[in-house]
Amino acid sequence: MALSSTSTMTNIAESGFPITSIPSEILCYIFTLVPVSPRTDSSPIPVVGPRGSRVLSGPWIFGQVCSQWRALALALPALWTPLTIFATTLTAREYNLLHVQLERTREAPLDLHIRFSYYSRKEFDTLLHDLVNHSQRWRSLHFEADGSRAFESEAFSTLGPDSLPSLQELVFGGTRADTLAKYDFFKDAPALRRVVLGAQGGAQVWPIVLPWAQLTVYKATYPQPVKHFHILALASNLVECDIDGGYSQRDDISQVFCTLPKLRRLAISKPSLLRHLRAPALQSLYSVGPIQDVQAFLDSSGCTSTLRELTLAECKAPSHELLDLFGRTRALTKLAVDPIYPFDETMVSAFTAPDCLCKNLRSISVTDFKDGLDRHAFTDMIASRFQNFPGIRRPYFVGVYSGRVRMKAAGHRIRELGIEVELMTAKLGKQAVRDWRGYSNLTREQS
Repeated sequence: MALSSTSTMTNIAESGFPITSIPSEILCYIFTLVPVSPRTDSSPIPVVGPRGSRVLSGPWIFGQVCSQWRALALALPALWTPLTIFATTLTAREYNLLHVQLERTREAPLDLHIRFSYYSRKEFDTLLHDLVNHSQRWRSLHFEADGSRAFESEAFSTLGPDSLPSLQELVFGGTRADTLAKYDFFKDAPALRRVVLGAQGGAQVWPIVLPWAQLTVYKATYPQPVKHFHILALASNLVECDIDGGYSQRDDISQVFCTLPKLRRLAISKPSLLRHLRAPALQSLYSVGPIQDVQAFLDSSGCTSTLRELTLAECKAPSHELLDLFGRTRALTKLAVDPIYPFDETMVSAFTAPDCLCKNLRSISVTDFKDGLDRHAFTDMIASRFQNFPGIRRPYFVGVYSGRVRMKAAGHRIRELGIEVELMTAKLGKQAVRDWRGYSNLTREQS
């Protein structure tokens, strides 16, 4: 890992403590893996829990350990590149700290999270102008708006066609997602690849001009399906797509049809829209609700026997329909099912080795919020896949998300198999299942 100061690359001072013997390169790598504390609505500077706003979290905390750690942190600009500013709460102290942080990024790419609101403090407006002066270094830009104010600022008026050469990721979120039509500077961003338009299930972003043909990730919330398909027709290079919404019946899309030849992952809220899509290279599918259109879509796309990952949320299909689908998706390595009907004995038996469905499964996740699952039969099924039957792969992950009844002894038996296990109940389990979709997750392409 490259540092900006070679003087910090030799050895940490010998003080007799084992931690000081860790090579600088390894310490720097560890620093980059430490997650930044979640930013609250009140402060853009991460702090350490109840100990007060004066105790800063990563990356600031590294400099509070010892002088050697401080030297390493200052020599690694990539630690300081995430910058968050809030319109209504940015104080003079935070403004000064953010300016120090901006200086420590040196020439590294910037990842910005900007939250607009119904009014803004002068520190926010000043800092926003300062950040615009560094637009050549913007790598990701996350806009969030609430109240009555849209994503607007006089600072953006200085941006032009050559202002965003490094921008790879653009996200719009919050409770209000208004238009940026007066600013057309995004359409000329040559490196833009990943776009999220609107929060999942929330307010939609009004039409915006973007370089659709070069995008590889598109996630958006639009009630009108025609808006999605208008964009998809221009985005033939998509690798990942999440079509949220699409429930409006006002648009006639009977004649609409779109093929996405490079698409590898698709998430969709209304499975009937699958009738208008083809994705021959698809490897991962997330679908909500009925599954009748899922099977037809996989068949018409020619990827039924090659699909690797399948997630069925709020699945309303009876057991025989699910078994028919699983029997045809033979290459599945990851399966997650959130069934309306209980995962019954027939389903459990169908996945029990040696004569089982989906012999290549490595990850199995099932919800049981009604607590109707036979936990011991399910555990026996998982254990059967560890008995070295020919052609059957061992799972490395099992997740069970139940209502009020814990897995207890059955869960202990699964853990004894030596695999990763996630057993959750009630509220935590439902949140984990919502996260299956991964709408807000954007995987940065490695350069």
